[in-house]
Amino acid sequence: MSESCYHCGDDVIGKGYSLGDKKFCCNGCKSVYQLLHENGLNSFYAMEEQAGVKPKSSDIHRYDFLDLPAIRERYIDFEDENSVHVKLFLPAIHCSSCIYLLENIHKIEPRILSCQTNFTERTATIAFKKSFPFPELALLLDRIGYPPNFEEKKEVNKSIDKTFLYQMGVAGFAFGSIMLWSFPEYLGIDEAPAGFRSLTAYLSFFVSIPVLLYSARDYYMSAFKAIRYKQINIDVPITLGILALYAQSCYHIFSGLGPGYMDSFAGFIFFLLIGKWFQRKTYRSLSFDRDYASYFPVKKGQLVYAGGRLIGAKTRFQAKSKSERSRLANLWNKSSNVSEERTISQKKWDKLSAYFLVGVIIVASIAAISWAFIDTNRIVSTVVSVLIVACPCALALSRPFTYGNTMRKMGRSGLYLQNTEVIEDINEVTDIVFDKTGTLTKGSQEKVTFEGGMLTDQEWGSVLILSNSSTHVLSRTIAKWIKNKNLSIDSNVEVENYNESVGQGIEGQVSDQHIKIGSAKFMGLDAQDGTFISINGEVRGKFMFASELRDGLESMMADLTSNYTVHVLSGDSEKDAQMMREAFPSLENCLFKQSPEDKFAYTQQLQEQGKHVMMIGDGLNDSGALAKADVGIAISEDVFQFSPNSNGILEANKLHKLTSILVTSNFAKTVLRICLAFSIFYNIVGLGFAITGNLTPLVAAVLMPISSISIVIISTVFIHFRK
Repeated sequence: MSESCYHCGDDVIGKGYSLGDKKFCCNGCKSVYQLLHENGLNSFYAMEEQAGVKPKSSDIHRYDFLDLPAIRERYIDFEDENSVHVKLFLPAIHCSSCIYLLENIHKIEPRILSCQTNFTERTATIAFKKSFPFPELALLLDRIGYPPNFEEKKEVNKSIDKTFLYQMGVAGFAFGSIMLWSFPEYLGIDEAPAGFRSLTAYLSFFVSIPVLLYSARDYYMSAFKAIRYKQINIDVPITLGILALYAQSCYHIFSGLGPGYMDSFAGFIFFLLIGKWFQRKTYRSLSFDRDYASYFPVKKGQLVYAGGRLIGAKTRFQAKSKSERSRLANLWNKSSNVSEERTISQKKWDKLSAYFLVGVIIVASIAAISWAFIDTNRIVSTVVSVLIVACPCALALSRPFTYGNTMRKMGRSGLYLQNTEVIEDINEVTDIVFDKTGTLTKGSQEKVTFEGGMLTDQEWGSVLILSNSSTHVLSRTIAKWIKNKNLSIDSNVEVENYNESVGQGIEGQVSDQHIKIGSAKFMGLDAQDGTFISINGEVRGKFMFASELRDGLESMMADLTSNYTVHVLSGDSEKDAQMMREAFPSLENCLFKQSPEDKFAYTQQLQEQGKHVMMIGDGLNDSGALAKADVGIAISEDVFQFSPNSNGILEANKLHKLTSILVTSNFAKTVLRICLAFSIFYNIVGLGFAITGNLTPLVAAVLMPISSISIVIISTVFIHFRK
């Protein structure tokens, strides 16, 4: 019996390579083991046995092309005098051990600062010292078994999308064709010539081959990988059902017993692929940015990729290439790692499928043993009927269809979620924390008054130009107020030395004037209300804002306080507290003069009390609290507004729909339970008939796609028609 390689698990041919009591299939695997062992990464093998990837032999000059300026520029996301940031596609990523090894690669090479992986996309975002050559980084990844793929990612995604559509098209074509040929069987017409029946049976067999080998191959690959690494996911029982149905159909066709069940086989795979396509379309319709710190500063002359957000002074850009390297979607890397791929919820579903598979095998075994004493001729038919009728297609489709429909309905209400996991998080929420300014209030529509001395048109113009450089709600309000004065202002002047202090104010040089806009603390004054203006070090006045609540919030807040504990936090003064309490009599927790740090600490304090917190805020001031909360929802006045650290984006004018959105989220959980109850009922009844021999494989195969369609109809109808 051949031994397995300690690193990658392949068979060791001949003597192989040895190191102590460990055997390796090649010198490459042995070298990687030594590299990991020398750097204290032995726990890589403790996570999963034989988890490694066999390194490809490579010439040390293989990646020298990365030093060419034109090539290097294409893959560098950010570069300064100290560090370089790149995002690389590593197709060899396949398990949690890969994630562990890559995210600890800095222990192997100290010049690597950090590595964050995205299991979903099989990418790694790596920061390394500028003294570490880019080709050497690629060579190191190659040495440990993760050679980078430098194909254009857009083309790779296009290819993946096309392949999936082709798979679905092949299955759909086969399903329709085989059903057409099977009409005599459906109608019970016995007069059809035997030659015609034989012809249609063999046609069904040949048409089903591409479905088996092409359309369903992703399920086999997923199941094979799971079994290889001693795991069971939901694709394992699906694969078992596919193969059982196909094997039984082939047996019927070639033994002359009948046309088999190729129509149900093709239909089963077709509906599974539709469910997967629906899920993918739902996910890809979203675009989020999770971390404002990922917006790296750039210098004059450096490249800025499409999707970037200008948060400083006005800047002139020159278009250099197409926008295929947008940063908006790529900045998931700090949180969209393997935990996104294998969330707690998904693990529960895979665990459920594991129990399901074990249960089906036990039931099939009991049925086989029982019928061995009753009628041996019915053993195969009964076992196949059990495996087919108990196929977990309903389990596989319940979650993506239910939550996919829910996300689409929420989108029509103005809430765009990061992924379906957020729906489950929303259902656990006990406390809702609102920011006031720009969230509960109308932001740019606030009533504004200016208290202070006279300013010249040129000075007002400087204040306008500076305030236009910020995305903060008060800056936008000030800019709008000045524009309404219809002054003669030179809009071609640019801001220099722009700086924004989060939660305090902004400043910059406009022409020959140093302008500051911000709080009393920002100006070095004693605590006072208002937003002050300073020109060349002299405070010239302050803006006062009379908050105006968004429409429909009174009834919304009344509904929320009856089901959740509601909190309002604001950086404004206590003068607005009375207005908030009069508008929302049921509101008990209302805190003012809260800094960004205070909001973060308040959210953390609630969580330490065992509360599940939803934070709803606007702007960078709330980014820390949004990130800390169990669910962070960013209010957006327009689709281009920067929304950091959020799990979702809510259109500002749709805030009053929050109650109905939360009801929809909770209703989705009910619908999912209904789908699961239907699946359990279907399996219990189906298994009962199958075990007793009252369900033929033909009927079982017909029921299988019907159960899938039923799940789709239940989830779609319930969610769509829910008011």
